[in-house]
Amino acid sequence: MIGASQRAAIVGAGLAGDRCAFGLRQAGFEGTIALIGAEAVRPYDRPPLSKSVLKTIGAEDEIFYRSESDYAAAGIDLMLGRTVVDASLREQSLTISTGENLAYDVLVLATGSRLREVDSLPRGTEGVFYLRDRADALALRTALDAGGRVAVVGGGVIGLEAAAAAAARSLPVTVIEPASRIMGRACGPIVAAWLTERHQNAGVMMRCGVGLASVSRKEAAYRLALTDGSIVEAEIVIVGVGVVPETSLAEKLGLLVVPEGIVVDGHGRTSDSSVFAAGEVAFHYNSRIDKHERQENWFHAAAHGEHVGRSIVERGANYSELCGFWTDQYDVSLQSTGRALAEHDVVRGNMPDGRFVVFHLDGDVIVGASGVNVASELRQAKALIRNGTRIDAAKLADPLVKIGAATL
Repeated sequence: MIGASQRAAIVGAGLAGDRCAFGLRQAGFEGTIALIGAEAVRPYDRPPLSKSVLKTIGAEDEIFYRSESDYAAAGIDLMLGRTVVDASLREQSLTISTGENLAYDVLVLATGSRLREVDSLPRGTEGVFYLRDRADALALRTALDAGGRVAVVGGGVIGLEAAAAAAARSLPVTVIEPASRIMGRACGPIVAAWLTERHQNAGVMMRCGVGLASVSRKEAAYRLALTDGSIVEAEIVIVGVGVVPETSLAEKLGLLVVPEGIVVDGHGRTSDSSVFAAGEVAFHYNSRIDKHERQENWFHAAAHGEHVGRSIVERGANYSELCGFWTDQYDVSLQSTGRALAEHDVVRGNMPDGRFVVFHLDGDVIVGASGVNVASELRQAKALIRNGTRIDAAKLADPLVKIGAATL
């Protein structure tokens, strides 16, 4: 077990970094902990940025994980509004943007992801909005309140949540998605088709299978020329085309990095024994599926952050979490757990009424589930997915048969 004289430095004050810091303490780490974050505010929850914060004034003040006194009581030094500009594995030290040098015995990279940008719509341009931090959400909320035509580039979770927030203000909204359907990585075709119709019923123009050909601007309006020759004009352009792992510090340190992120073992350890990585920046080993993967969701950031913190103190079992995501759009609460893309799907419930679950199966084994407004059934499904349970599809589709009784 690491002793009281040891120094832990965590770079990245998002969810994974926060959970890692408290995971260290909960596992008995008695040394110093420095939590370094680029933003000047203490760690906060990001999913509400495209949900409640876009809808409600004051919601941005309700998203912080903990009070400042919670960090002080745990002996966690919040180094906010600071970045790491240089680092040395040999000296085990970090150079902070304020000029400080911070020595460490164990280093955790919880640097998360950076936005993928569209070259013709650079971040910071007037009328163009990306959603990554609290300031982004507040700026977009102000713009939506002022009104105007809205174009959303990207039909993923963030883009669709922003589209719903704009449509709720009765603004004209067009979603532009180059793929053949929305949420291509996050959900299966059945859920995607249902959600597309929900947006269309709210007045949103859904343009799938077309991309951006060029962008121009005249006065306050953007003119987006699409690859099918059509034109979309908008005063507000929201871009949500995904993220990439923020591995620049890991690369500077010479750690093993692949396009999917920083390579770590089942305890979060990198190619250097004194450095760990946690959360969505990590290309992590998951023993449940016996392979490495990268996940970009809240559940993984929370679980992996805490797991890495505890593993630093005392190595236990490999990481083996089953994760998923949720999204709130209009009156829709969509939750998904496990794999959303499988060999075939089984629908249970009433899709027109907006209360149903789609189970995703490989053969007769349930590997994932996506539910709309049926949180209790998702909780039941999670145990079946974790156990790789074999399912009778006909029984599973029958709402009169309990989920647990649909097994083979």
